[in-house]
Amino acid sequence: MTSNKKITTSTDENTVVFDDNSREWRILESIRGVVFELDHNGRFSYLNQAWSELTGHSRNTALYQPLAAYIHPDDATPYQVMMNRMRATEDDHVNREIRLLHKDGHSLWVALSLDIKQTKQGTALFGYISSIDKHRFKQESLSYPSAHDTVTGAYNRHYFELGLQSLIDALATQTIRHSLLYIELLNFKLINQALSHSDGDIVLKEIADLLSSCLSTKDLLCRMDGYEFALLLHSHNDNQASKVANKILTLLSTYRYHHEPFSFIVGGNIGLRAIANKDISAAQYIADAAKATAISKKLGRNRHYLFTQDDGDSHHSHGCDWNHRIHAAIEQNRLQLYLQPIRAIASQQVNHYEALLRLIDADSGEIIQPELFIDAIEHSGAIADVDNWVIRNAIKLLNQRPEIQRLAINLSAHAFENAELHILIQTQLQHFNVAPQRMILELTETSSLINLAQTHTVIKNLHAIGCQFALDDFGTGFCSFSHLKHLPADYVKLDGSYIKNICNNDLDQAMVRSMNDMVHALGHKTIAECVESTQAIELLSAIGVDYIQGFSVGRPSPLGNHH
Repeated sequence: MTSNKKITTSTDENTVVFDDNSREWRILESIRGVVFELDHNGRFSYLNQAWSELTGHSRNTALYQPLAAYIHPDDATPYQVMMNRMRATEDDHVNREIRLLHKDGHSLWVALSLDIKQTKQGTALFGYISSIDKHRFKQESLSYPSAHDTVTGAYNRHYFELGLQSLIDALATQTIRHSLLYIELLNFKLINQALSHSDGDIVLKEIADLLSSCLSTKDLLCRMDGYEFALLLHSHNDNQASKVANKILTLLSTYRYHHEPFSFIVGGNIGLRAIANKDISAAQYIADAAKATAISKKLGRNRHYLFTQDDGDSHHSHGCDWNHRIHAAIEQNRLQLYLQPIRAIASQQVNHYEALLRLIDADSGEIIQPELFIDAIEHSGAIADVDNWVIRNAIKLLNQRPEIQRLAINLSAHAFENAELHILIQTQLQHFNVAPQRMILELTETSSLINLAQTHTVIKNLHAIGCQFALDDFGTGFCSFSHLKHLPADYVKLDGSYIKNICNNDLDQAMVRSMNDMVHALGHKTIAECVESTQAIELLSAIGVDYIQGFSVGRPSPLGNHH
């Protein structure tokens, strides 16, 4: 007996393509691969019998269910990205290897092919699925380890360079422009140091998954080294690459790694390099992108920067012996302390100044900002000498300028690893006959956590001789208030990233209010950084912040400008 059941490839009930005794239906049912159609919500509107044979799931049960429900959780994000790109018509055809979940619970590697078509009823997605389990097992067992990073599953540097060189070689016959993104994670070392390398590996894997969500099927993701990644964006011009970079920075800025009772923030900086010249090697392109990342860090956290040829000739970032340069600057008196006032909101009086380090270039006489040389000095091993110079000259300044009631100085994390820091400071205070109550030591929040117990001991010793302590950049790298109990800070400086847009951003206002209340509950005073408008001052006053620092109060300037 012949059934009269109708088979439709559209959710429109008025559309009938064939019935179940038609020739077309018999052909579709005999195909060994899975043939299907998805509606605009990604749900099956047609499935052939091969689906049941491949996955163990009943065709009738799967019909009108989303394909996403059968995708392995580890592949859910790449699949969603692929679907979003097709819905946005960025791709009209995609092929991807992906894992499905078999009814018995095991994962199943398949080749998924999707095409977007315009029908009388509108846009439709037609697909084909075939098993590649045996092929994939053989491929993974033989070649996967040689091409992939074992922690993240991303490609390793060797494979990545081969792929990049292949695109470069193709430029000889093509005019397609590609882009390279070099990503350095912020605050990552802190997780390894404060927790464990196992926690660090988890973060790297989760970050790699976030980065993968920003890729198309032709793009490559690589873990370069440590906490650095690279993305090779196929057929992306500078504007398109910049949009991808912004998307990545947004994802990184919202990422949190939770490890009770703490929650870590991991941001990033990105260097962009256009791939358009066949005469430049893959290694040089990568070096240029890494250089652009270094420049982006000088512009601030969570920034990206596009490499230009002028950057290749820069003498500040590369080829410099900073150990020699900084000692020469000390001997030639080319280090300076600029002062910036910190004012009490209630009294509108200057409470104290912050001393900010500046370097005078030996050749041009120009002032070099610390973000351009501090990292290099730390790597050179000369940072201890810079800390000692800052301590001595700040205390000397207090001796020469008794009208300056208090002065805050910034020291490196290395300085707080020195158990005898308080002895060094006390010796200089006695030498210049300066009261210790006039000295405030600042340390960034992330640096304070590298060795929390040691930092606590050093601060306790500094308090014992009469000095004060300020926790700088609070809220940037470690968004838990609980560790404040372990750091007896007199002042907590709320990071400027929450202050700059506080007048226009409700979330920033809520964060500042929350941090301010918590800091006050612990008995500390708050300082808002980067205050640049009268409107911001009024809002911070209403919130209850104690002190403000920024251009609206006073810019950093040489000593002679302060009276």
